[in-house]
Amino acid sequence: MNRWINGSISAGILAMFATTGYALYIGYAPVAAKRLDLAPPLVAIDTEEGRQRLENANAGDFRQIEPFFEAQQQRNTCGIATAVSVINASRQSKVISQDDFLKTRVPAVKLELVARVTGLTLSEMGQVLKKDSKNVDVHFAAEEDMEGFKTDFINALHDPAIVVIVNYSREKLHQVGAGHIAPIGAYEPSTDSVLVMDVAHYKYPATWIPVQQLFDSMATDDPASGKSRGWLEVTL
Repeated sequence: MNRWINGSISAGILAMFATTGYALYIGYAPVAAKRLDLAPPLVAIDTEEGRQRLENANAGDFRQIEPFFEAQQQRNTCGIATAVSVINASRQSKVISQDDFLKTRVPAVKLELVARVTGLTLSEMGQVLKKDSKNVDVHFAAEEDMEGFKTDFINALHDPAIVVIVNYSREKLHQVGAGHIAPIGAYEPSTDSVLVMDVAHYKYPATWIPVQQLFDSMATDDPASGKSRGWLEVTL
């Protein structure tokens, strides 16, 4: 009996160490750089058409964020990279690193290691951004409509103090991955498309996405939160 108990305890300890080791690997392992193709009608910014759209676009937030833009450092820290990029672009405080953000902002909402492994939900993003923002409005796409979303991001592009951050399903855009978070940088009216500044830009570049398609990708269930994905309207 004692031998069985000792064996069970040992197996439990090994399983715990294996789980912890895997979590540490996921949370701290650097991302693998590999550029993937976009499925039409998505258009990369670094193509002739993508550059032309940028010339014709209201691109106030792209111009403001781009000098401070950061790629995510681990596979599930898209929310962290997005938050740091928009906070640093606001120039309201000293520049903060992704590691600093994880250590000083995130623990009020979620354990640092858990955030590195699982990422942040839309609501959690809203909570952690409150420390560096004047106001954060959380919008769940399944409870809203596309016109409301469009009004919010167009207003944001006209106001340097406001940025819209989207939480969407990559699968709905025929991309590799699950939920993702990134800021909107521009809107091009003739194609009714927005420029999503993908913080996993080692995988996908900043991408022009039709507004309806992006909205549909946000109006999807997020298993981690039990609600739909959506967008944040952040006043910095």
